[in-house]
Amino acid sequence: YPWLSCFPNEPTAIPKNMISEQSKDELQKGPKKLVQETWGVFDDIFCAGKDSTFMFLDNVIDEVCALFPSKYLHIGGDEAPKTHWAKCPVCQERMKKMGLKDEHELQSWFVQRIEKYVNSKGKTLIGWDEILEGGLAPNAVVM
Repeated sequence: YPWLSCFPNEPTAIPKNMISEQSKDELQKGPKKLVQETWGVFDDIFCAGKDSTFMFLDNVIDEVCALFPSKYLHIGGDEAPKTHWAKCPVCQERMKKMGLKDEHELQSWFVQRIEKYVNSKGKTLIGWDEILEGGLAPNAVVM
């Protein structure tokens, strides 16, 4: 659908990436094909404590931005269970280092980190209303 965004006065195709929610941490370990056989909200979530998470997501954002000329990028941000972050020593260390009081603030920090990169690409971040939990990213659009 990227070609839809190439024509003036036509619908804008806004790409939607599921950045923090319903994402498998294993995706960062190399190419795999993951097939979910059930539906619902799952505890799998990208580790907010690992710098490699952001290197991976920055690369995904680069690829999506190259495909879609839209000035917006929808990251989702909903259905982000915090159970992994609450138990993960790497995430807990990140929270301590950043002075974050809980996992909601960690999600806000995570979204703000992604937003800075999205903004550096000349795009505006869009997310579902759950990105409000813990504090809103400064330039984000909320749906």
